[in-house]
Amino acid sequence: MKFRELNAILNKIATVESVIIEQRRTDHYRYTIRYGGKVIMRTKFSFGSKEKSGDEKNVAKDLHFRVDELALYARCTISNEKYLENLRIKNILSDS
Repeated sequence: MKFRELNAILNKIATVESVIIEQRRTDHYRYTIRYGGKVIMRTKFSFGSKEKSGDEKNVAKDLHFRVDELALYARCTISNEKYLENLRIKNILSDS
């Protein structure tokens, strides 16, 4: 996974109403994703110019996707509504 691919995914997540994504740059790019003010997930992406398959697996896990689902979400095959529904099923999000 390249950094621009991660940015595309995070930008899509950011289009969801009530979502705020905070980025911090330390020894890695670190992201905190909030929904309705509550932290629902965190992820990180390592510096470097080479693709790292470990980053893709970790980002997918952190964002509550399977690796194949992450690619589908990036290509807009999975909608934001479907993603939010999956997060609710996994009890990551609640409507209260």
